[in-house]
Amino acid sequence: MAWSSIRGHDGVIERFRQSLETGRMSHAYLFVGPPGIGKELFTRELAKALLCAQDTGEACGLCPACHKVEHGNHPDVTFVRRIERTSKGARKTQIVIDQMREEIQEPIAYKPFEGRFKVFVVAEAERMTEEAQNCLLKTLEEPPPHSLLILLAARLEPFVDTVVSRCQIVRFRPLPPALVEEILIDGHQMEPERARLLARLSEGSPGQALRHEAQGTHETAVWLLDSLRSMRGQGAEFIVASELYDRARDQGSTLEDTRDHLRPLLDLLALAWRDVLFRASGFADEMLTWGTDCQALEALASTLSAARARRLTELFAEARDHLDANANIKLLLENLLLNVGALLHGGAPIGAR
Repeated sequence: MAWSSIRGHDGVIERFRQSLETGRMSHAYLFVGPPGIGKELFTRELAKALLCAQDTGEACGLCPACHKVEHGNHPDVTFVRRIERTSKGARKTQIVIDQMREEIQEPIAYKPFEGRFKVFVVAEAERMTEEAQNCLLKTLEEPPPHSLLILLAARLEPFVDTVVSRCQIVRFRPLPPALVEEILIDGHQMEPERARLLARLSEGSPGQALRHEAQGTHETAVWLLDSLRSMRGQGAEFIVASELYDRARDQGSTLEDTRDHLRPLLDLLALAWRDVLFRASGFADEMLTWGTDCQALEALASTLSAARARRLTELFAEARDHLDANANIKLLLENLLLNVGALLHGGAPIGAR
């Protein structure tokens, strides 16, 4: 792999190409952008360029150093990730202070084993606890020579200001749908029609498109929209909510697995109602994420005002936030479906909660 393998981030590539050529690299970077957009792929390519035996500012992809970085076993490159499970099997959602101490603060003090730099990367860095961030702050304030620290994050809000101020911010933008489509077809052998659909729904993220494909998110969303269209009678909302919960629970053995399946689904449905809002507000079809091919959404849209569509968009975004805050999943879905049913079938728009 070389810089040419990174698609859609030409400005970022040129910035680092120049930094490598002049030797003016910062000691710490904060890469910010939506999940699945290529931040980690870029970071791995940057580590290869820094450690490549050719030392040309671009990875040759052939030397032992490039191979080791590519396969994740270079002694001077460390990726810090959230520990998936505790010793008792519970799933963790945060990166804790012990990981910062053991995986960064202590080893970063030593000289590189083989290369010219030691590279430390924190994936999902927004999941660091405040204690973990404060621990990392000591390293950011007094970075050892020949060390590089890169934080990968979807957003800046969870970080303490002192951490942000000591990093150079690099923003990774969503890719154009046409480019996402190309990546899905060329890199993942996806059928063109399927790639075109998922590229629209992914909001510029190839990783999100692949996640939709793996989890069948679009199919579940279409099923739910069709269920909402035909939902009638007392208690129908609870039946649909129960089936939706069962579908999500079938994706894994834990509650966190269920949450992981529901997150992209709620995001996708929020986009569907946003499309309805756009149409009710007079926007052109080119602005729509879902397009005009979903019959269930088209049928629901024909009965909705802009005010109701706006509230539906808010409801699904709020449900996503509550899901991240560890709300009870069953109660969350039941409350969501009750509110959605009221809006779709004659109830007044529900005020913000």
